[in-house]
Amino acid sequence: MNGFSANVNLTASGLPGGVTASFIPNPTAATSTLTLSAGASAATGTFTVTLTGTSGSLVHTTQISLAVTPAPSFSLSASPSKLTIRRSNTGHTTIAIAPSSGFAAP
Repeated sequence: MNGFSANVNLTASGLPGGVTASFIPNPTAATSTLTLSAGASAATGTFTVTLTGTSGSLVHTTQISLAVTPAPSFSLSASPSKLTIRRSNTGHTTIAIAPSSGFAAP
């Protein structure tokens, strides 16, 4: 803008626990790619992340919305959940798999 060509250092704040941010390249005079990584223990929900660019005494910010969703998973249940089997006999229970958060693997 108006002939500005200096490098700008980029930072991210307001990240939920378990989420990290990296900018490549940083600093930059043009564009940078922001990569957000959510670890297995990352807090789920929707968060406002503030991105800050600093060059000398100049500071500008913008915000993005970040939604962290649970990892795909599944739960198991057995019916009946209690069996009594006499020696030399068999017993049966039905195992049900309930997918959650988009789980679709066998």
